[in-house]
Amino acid sequence: MPNEPSWLTVDEYAEMMRLHPTSVARQCREGNLPAERVGGKWRIYYEPPGYDRRIEQAAEEVADVSFKACAEMLDSIIGGLQQIKAELNQIREKTCS
Repeated sequence: MPNEPSWLTVDEYAEMMRLHPTSVARQCREGNLPAERVGGKWRIYYEPPGYDRRIEQAAEEVADVSFKACAEMLDSIIGGLQQIKAELNQIREKTCS
C-alpha cells in the first residue's frame, strides 16, 4: 500500500481492495471513484487512510517561507557586496589618480 497519495491502475487498486478489476473499472465509469482516463486507461486517485493533507500543505508553506528568507538574505548580501565594490572603486580612483 502506498504511504502517500498516488494514482493507481485498475489492477493495482483492485488487488489492494480485494475487488475484481472489472468491478473497479465499472466504478470508475460510473463516477464512484476519483478516477481519470490516461492514455485510454483508468487511473484511480488513492489517498491512504490517516493521510493528512494538512501536513503536506504545512511542509510546502515552511519550504516557501524558507525560500523567501534565503532570497532576502541573498539580496542583502548582494547589496553589501555592491557597496564594498563601490568603496573599493573609490579607493582605487584615489590611489591611481
